[in-house]
Amino acid sequence: MRVVMKEHEKSSLEEFLLDIDILDKLSKWINEVNFFEITKTTNKELIHSNILAWLFNSNENHNLKDSVVRAFIQKVVKLNLDKNIMLNNFDVFMLDFDSFTVKREWKNIDIFMISEEHKTTISIENKIYAVEREDQTLDYRKKVESLYPNNDYKNLYIYLTREGEKASDEEYWLIADYPIIIEAINQAINKNINISSTVKVILENYVSSLRRNILMDNELVKICGEIYKKHKTALDLIYEYRPDNLSNISEYIMNFIEENALKYNLTFERKDNKKSIIRFTTKYIESIVPKINDNTFGWGNGKGLMYEIPLYSNNYSACYLVISNVSDEKCQKLYALSKANHKKFNIANRSSSAKIWSRVFKSSTILEKEQIEESIDEIKDIINKKLQHLFEKEIPKLEEFIHLNLNE
Repeated sequence: MRVVMKEHEKSSLEEFLLDIDILDKLSKWINEVNFFEITKTTNKELIHSNILAWLFNSNENHNLKDSVVRAFIQKVVKLNLDKNIMLNNFDVFMLDFDSFTVKREWKNIDIFMISEEHKTTISIENKIYAVEREDQTLDYRKKVESLYPNNDYKNLYIYLTREGEKASDEEYWLIADYPIIIEAINQAINKNINISSTVKVILENYVSSLRRNILMDNELVKICGEIYKKHKTALDLIYEYRPDNLSNISEYIMNFIEENALKYNLTFERKDNKKSIIRFTTKYIESIVPKINDNTFGWGNGKGLMYEIPLYSNNYSACYLVISNVSDEKCQKLYALSKANHKKFNIANRSSSAKIWSRVFKSSTILEKEQIEESIDEIKDIINKKLQHLFEKEIPKLEEFIHLNLNE
């Protein structure tokens, strides 16, 4: 594709090149050697659960004893004092974590810990990018209590996510987030002055990788923001036309939708799309929220409700139904319907009424973060399978539910 550069774009690029020293501020992140970055394992939940199970086992070869697990459990209990839980901080203080057996994927629970000595179990469900399937945490709690009943055991349930989201079985599952993990690990490193150099490097690499990829390193965010603000036009231009896998994936998905529009009753226009976000509607969606002549709001196309598939290299990809025209009565009703049926719509709406860009539906994952980093040839079959499921199962099921319950 031949790109014709406008004069102001050319000037912006030249100015950016002359100010290239500004990138020196990023050197400590760019030049950092990190095992988890090299092996591209940062975004795999399985790896995180394995690391945490290792750290939470006080008998493991990290020689940190119970410093990580004790700090983590104490912080979680303190964060959830408003809940009626079976363990308080004094109980945690009295626990001998050497008596716990730590299991991975016991009854599908990510991390399960049990001490017969203390008659105590700890269940940890780890969600970084994946979302909880319907009643998943309730099912897990029932499995635990069927074998370890509450009248004999103290059962603790922890729902660990990036930002402390609630489990569907929220009355029983305590919220926990990855900043707590970072605090517990750093506390253990500082406490154990005789920690081996190998373990220290692993933990420091892990914490650094968490800050950069799972959470947001505030200093890095600030510096990137300053650079972007100063050279926005040049950086947007570079990002838009850089050769990358994301462009190929985006093009492949757009071609799939375009070629199957008639088959799945879709409306798709190239002008509504860009590399990082693919948008389309269905005939049904257009029938309940018709296009209007005012192109000044939303996506600049007169449409008040559209499906979106965001594609970002630092996140997983799913399909969302998004409201643009909040003045439309049907959009407000749809938002209320989504809020009242958040499990079915797979998304939790917290505002009392719809706002522009409110998401009212989220599909299952189309591409995991690590898959977005693969070449298109390696993931074509995955994309085909996921999009077929989206268009043949998820969207028809969603729209049938809306049709039956929206009071059109």
